[in-house]
Amino acid sequence: MEYGNYGGAMLYFDSVINNTEATTEERQQAYNGRGWAKVKYYDTVAGKNDFIQAGDLKESLLGYAMALVQQGQQSTVAQAVDIFEDIGLGDTSYELTLEHKGIGVTSADAHAMLAYAYFWRGDSGDDQKARDQITAARNADDSDTSSVGQIYNTLKKAGLTGI
Repeated sequence: MEYGNYGGAMLYFDSVINNTEATTEERQQAYNGRGWAKVKYYDTVAGKNDFIQAGDLKESLLGYAMALVQQGQQSTVAQAVDIFEDIGLGDTSYELTLEHKGIGVTSADAHAMLAYAYFWRGDSGDDQKARDQITAARNADDSDTSSVGQIYNTLKKAGLTGI
């Protein structure tokens, strides 16, 4: 995965998953790795089932929440918000640290995705939570071409005021 060989990475992770001598923890890590390889090779939703199989690893929970948002259904977005908050992202000062940097998701990316999920969920107070999250994300990453910038522009066009 470090070298962008996501197909090879998926095969490697498959071998760990299918190895009868692999421990539960090794399999969890392999499912997590295969999920992220699928995200990189295909799209975010492609890793969803692997993230579920990986269990409660922070990286797999993050991937699962992102896949739920990408599915584009109201119920899955609400579920994603709960997962993002369980990870700690509900606190705008929370700094997400991941074990595997090659995943390529920054703390700012995760906060921006939560902002988008809050806006989409639309519960009472979610507009302010979305503003707080996207502001925190933009303070960390003010690029217009990053995923944070893209989510920021999407929220503005969708009608989130005060950003």
